[in-house]
Order: sequence, then C-alpha cells, then structure tokens
Amino acid sequence: TIFVTSEDSSNGGMVGVNRGGQVISARINPDKVIPFVMTKTNDPGTIARIAAQSGFPGADNLFVSRFRTFFNEGRLKEAALVAVQSPGTSIRNSETISLFKGLPQEEGKPPALLVYFQVLLEHGKLNQIEAVELAQQVTALGRVQLLEKWVQDDKLECSEELGNFLKAQGNLPLAMTVYVKGNAHNAVLRSLIENGQIEKVVPYAQRVNISVNIPELVQLASTYASPQAALDLANALQSSGLTSSSAASAAGSRSMHDIEEMFNMFLQKGMLQEATAYVLDNLKQDIPDAGKLQTSVLKANLSHAPPVADAILKKKIWSHFDKFEIAQLCERVGLYSHALVLFSDMSDIKRVLGNTTHPVEEAALLEFFSTKDAAATLECLKVLLKANPRGNLQVCVQVAGKHLDQIGAKPLMEVFSTLKIPEAMFLLLQAIVPASDDPDVHFALIDESIKIGQFAEAERITKESTHYNPEKVKNYLMSVKARDPRPLINVCDRFNYVEELIKYMVRNGQLKFVEGYVTRINSTRCPVVCGILLDLDQDEDFIKNLVLSVKNTVNVADLTTEFEKR
Repeated sequence: TIFVTSEDSSNGGMVGVNRGGQVISARINPDKVIPFVMTKTNDPGTIARIAAQSGFPGADNLFVSRFRTFFNEGRLKEAALVAVQSPGTSIRNSETISLFKGLPQEEGKPPALLVYFQVLLEHGKLNQIEAVELAQQVTALGRVQLLEKWVQDDKLECSEELGNFLKAQGNLPLAMTVYVKGNAHNAVLRSLIENGQIEKVVPYAQRVNISVNIPELVQLASTYASPQAALDLANALQSSGLTSSSAASAAGSRSMHDIEEMFNMFLQKGMLQEATAYVLDNLKQDIPDAGKLQTSVLKANLSHAPPVADAILKKKIWSHFDKFEIAQLCERVGLYSHALVLFSDMSDIKRVLGNTTHPVEEAALLEFFSTKDAAATLECLKVLLKANPRGNLQVCVQVAGKHLDQIGAKPLMEVFSTLKIPEAMFLLLQAIVPASDDPDVHFALIDESIKIGQFAEAERITKESTHYNPEKVKNYLMSVKARDPRPLINVCDRFNYVEELIKYMVRNGQLKFVEGYVTRINSTRCPVVCGILLDLDQDEDFIKNLVLSVKNTVNVADLTTEFEKR
C-alpha cells in the first residue's frame, strides 16, 4: 500500500513510497490513454471530450470523422468547433482551409472560410498556416486594422511567413512586430538592412543574443545600401562579439576565415576598395596564417588599383605574403621599387635595376642596398651605372659612401673609372674621402679636383686633410701647374715647403701669387719669403712693398734676422 506520494516534476508523473519502503515512480503514457478509453466505451462524444481536454493523441480519426460529418451537412460552425477541439494538425491544416475556400458564398453572408476562422478565434489562437491565410483574406477586404488587433491580442501565431506577407503589402511596422513576436530575428535584421536602418542591426542582434550569418548580412547591405554602409556593417559585426552562423565559424576558425570570406564577398560584388579596407581594419596581426589573405589583397590591388598596393607595401605592415608572386606583379605594373626589395634571385634584381624606362626611386635603392653584402652591392652598382650612367650616378655615389667600409675604396674606384662622365670619379671620391684615411684616396680626390677644375675642393682637401702624402701632392701640383695656386700654397705652408714654393712661383713668373700668399694667407711667413726673394735677386721695391703691406703683423726681429743673413 502506498501511503505517501509527491509530484515528479521531471516527467509530469508521481513518486510514492509503500509500506515496504519501496520508492515507486509512475506517469501517464500519453500515447496509450485514448486507445485505452476506446476499449472501455463506444461513445464518440466521451472519447472526443477526453481527447480534447487532455490533448492526448489517438483520436485523430474520430475528430476527422465528426468534422467531415458536420461539414458535409453544412453545419459549418459545429465543424469548426470540432476543429477547435481536435489535437495537433489533424484538422487544422491547409487541406481544411481549401475545403472552406471551395464552398460557394451565400448572398448576404460572410465567406465560409471567415466563419471558420471566426470560430477558431473565439476559442483560441490561429496556427501559422491559418494566420497567413486569414491575413490574406482580411487584407483583400481592406481590414488591416483587424490584423493589428489580433497580433496585439496574441490571437495569431506569428511567423516569418506572416511577416513576409505583411512586408510585401507595405506594412513594415506590423511585419516587424510579427517577426519579433515570432522570434524571426534574422528576418528583423534583413528588414532593417533593406530599409536603410543598418546602424540598428548590431544592437538588435546583441539584445536578442542570436548567431548571425555575417557574410549574408553584409552582402544584403551591399545590395540595398552604399558600399561604405556595407563596410561599416561588416566592421561592426566583426568587432561585436556576436557568434557567427557561417560554416567557417561552425568549424571553429572564425576570425581568419571570416575575414577571408568577407574579403571574397566584397570582391565578388566588385567592391575592391571596401574589400581592402575591411582586411586592413580587421587583420590585426601579421602572422603566418595570414599569408594567403595578404597575398590575395595585394594581388587584387596590383591588378586593379596599383596605388593602393603601393601604399600597403610602403607601410610594411605585412610580411607573410608570397613575395615572388607579388614582386612579379609589382614589376609588371611599374612598382619597381617594391619589386626590387621583394625579389631574392640576382637575375631578377639585375633585370629590375637595368630598367632604363622607369628607374627605381632613390629611397628604395638605398633601402635595397642596406640589405646586401659587398659582392652583391658591387655587382648591382655596375648594373645601375651601365643602364643609366648619368641618371643613376648620384644614388650610386650615395651607396658607395654608405658601404665604403664593407666594399673598400679601390673596388669602388675601379667601377667608377669605367664611366665616361668627367665628374663621376670626383663625386665618388667626395663621398668616400670623409670616411677614408687612405693617402691614395685623398690624393686621388686632389687629382680629380684639379683635372675637372674643382679648385675649391682641392683647396679644401689640401687645407683640411691629414691623410695625404704632402711630398707627393706638392710634386704633383707643381708638375701640373694648376691655374689656382691655393692648393699648392696650402701644402707648402702646412708642411714647410715655403722655399720650394717661392722658387716655383718666381720661376713661373707668379710674383702676384707670392704677394697673395703673404698678404692673404700667412703674413708670419713674410720674413722667410723676403729672404728667399733676396737670394733670388728679386726687385728690392717689390720686397719693400711686400713688407709694408704686412707691417702691422710682421715680426720685426724675424725680418731683421733674415735680412742680416744676406
């Protein structure tokens, strides 16, 4: 005997304990109730009443039979009441709706179908199929306000199909209400996009906490709104934290795959600018897994918008793309600076450097050479100078100056010596002398300066340099008899070759240079110079005038000593 019981909320049954201490669980099997009742009574009314009140299955045929009887007898309200009581969709289906629609309308009476729906509404709520059919009937009669009341009173099962019908009729507010009540959230999002309310999409999706198909929504936005609006929506969805219902997300690799999928969607719509902007906005890390996408973005832009690809490459934000493939495309569209940096094979590099139609930018060349060893640098300099000697001269000089320690002066001088440009060697030596202590290099600059008439540079080097061989430079300058005496004066004055200097000038009839040396360069040498002039039997008036010109600065004692020696 069971002496205590309690409801079992887990299955709708009960649990009890008998006097033997046993715990017994029991529940009704819904599928067995009506068949059991049928074995105990033949009264259709009783069976129907139990089935209607309990909602248990098993009496479908009985309800259908009673419905058919009333319907065939023209007792439509009674038939509708049977439908109200019937379980599931055994009667309340599209077939029944067709039966009522097929009845002829009696004059002065409402259509049979509306009578049927009226009975259903009086006793409950229309299911999805019925709600859509009623909406069509009422709309045709111009009684939309009834629909609004029924939706408000929860008398219609709201569904996406019903909302779609109302939207097609131009009643978007009511359609949106139906979508929301029917949990057709994706339909709400589509409607917002179609009506230009894109800014409401993400907040709504977050509020109802649903998964969204990001590519599908963005594609819809690209159809109904501007490309920029589609891009804004894509970025907002990507950063919203919403779960994506796309296949990629289900597979678990959301971020990278979603970005790739979105890029391809924009690209297929012919929206390259938005596709590129989306990737730049959302590809936050330069990682190996991004290599394929980086390559795709660069390829697309190199094919259709080279300036954009140029800008991306200049930012140096990506490094995992296919460098050889991108280098080839860069060369093809004239972005030689990027091609040069991206190619690794020397034959490709030489081809780019040898392009005389579109020379590589100077900044790119300097960057390129900063990554090369001595042998490669020298080889590439030869290519540049051969392809366009004068056009590439300045940048090659800069490269030589920066890489002197790496390459050495002599190999560089050998390369530049082959050029038929008078100032080529001079410019090279100017660039490398500040970093060189090789006497031969300094002498070479003095030599080149004299040869091309750059006397100011020769004067500067002879005055400032501490690395040239003074004896060699003095002999050279005297042998070439340069028009400008300042380089020779600097050497002789600095290294005490004054006697040789004065004798050279007197021998070559350059007394005015002697005067200039004493009056403008080093007046303290006046006593020595005057003594040498006396030894050379020069005109006494010239010597007197020379002394008078520097009388305020000359040392009288030294002057007296020199004169007393003679």
